[in-house]
Amino acid sequence: MIASILSPFASERGARSCYQAIVVMVIPFGEFLVRRGLIDRYQLLQVLQFQAAYPAVALGECVVALGFLGLREIELQLIEHDAERARRRLARGTGTVAAITE
Repeated sequence: MIASILSPFASERGARSCYQAIVVMVIPFGEFLVRRGLIDRYQLLQVLQFQAAYPAVALGECVVALGFLGLREIELQLIEHDAERARRRLARGTGTVAAITE
């Protein structure tokens, strides 16, 4: 199934390798916030527990609901997270991005 998603011409083994490379290069948003020092690991655990109780709520919204960061800060961090993902994709040659604003 992974092969059909990534490329109709990819072998299953090759598709798994591509999939694993993609998974390795993407830092989850919660970990991104921890690495930037905006929340600590205990707060992240609280956020994940809150999100488990309300699965339809995005992680950033949970952070705001618990009062750890403001909505504007979450929005800015989401932009940075997306830009970092795009830079990593470009560095590895696995995707293209029209423009990255900093």
